[in-house]
Amino acid sequence: MRAGSTEQRQLLRIRIVLEAADGHATREIARELETTPTTVSLWRIRYAREGLDGLEDRLRSGTPPIYDEATDQRIRKVLDQPPPKGFARWNGPLIARSLGDVDVQYVWRSLRKQKIDLAGRNVLEAVQMSVIPKVIETPKIAAVDLIAALEPVGRGASMGALGRVYGNGDFELTLTIRTFAVTGGRIHLWVGGGIVWDSDPEDEVEESWTKARPLLAAIGAPLVEDAPAQAR
Repeated sequence: MRAGSTEQRQLLRIRIVLEAADGHATREIARELETTPTTVSLWRIRYAREGLDGLEDRLRSGTPPIYDEATDQRIRKVLDQPPPKGFARWNGPLIARSLGDVDVQYVWRSLRKQKIDLAGRNVLEAVQMSVIPKVIETPKIAAVDLIAALEPVGRGASMGALGRVYGNGDFELTLTIRTFAVTGGRIHLWVGGGIVWDSDPEDEVEESWTKARPLLAAIGAPLVEDAPAQAR
């Protein structure tokens, strides 16, 4: 696996961590992923020391940027704006991308220093994070941040919580699983399955179609049953 784009590099690092978690040795992982033992060792050590944060790119050599209270104020100002289209809330990579000249590692440090909890900024965001299906044993917020960095399109309300909060603090919620979202004259439908290490790609695609077919049929949407999995 040759790491070219940012997404490919992140995928390589994640696969290294997963292979290591399965008990494979450094040289074995390097052969499997077509990389060097030095690269494997680097990301194994970074993950062991820093967790998922250790898989992020660090600033290149040169004059390091100077961050101060003004930088913290800029981060708070970003949070006062609505998140980018397709995202339910801000996360570290999105904030860094919006600012353009602030490293994501400093964004996380600033948020911790200011005791800003992105997942708990309001009750609806907190509830949405709490109902993410526990398909993988990964910290929910960190998993969502990785997904947001890898996927080209935001998930919107999919797999979140929808309901209402009453004045006395009670609330009623339901999960937006197999739920249509209508916006801008278009109908959106998200389906999927739980991916594990030994999942079969064709089986997962078929499971998604099994969930989608009755819903698409209900609105008269055409189905291309013989299309290859890559085209679906």
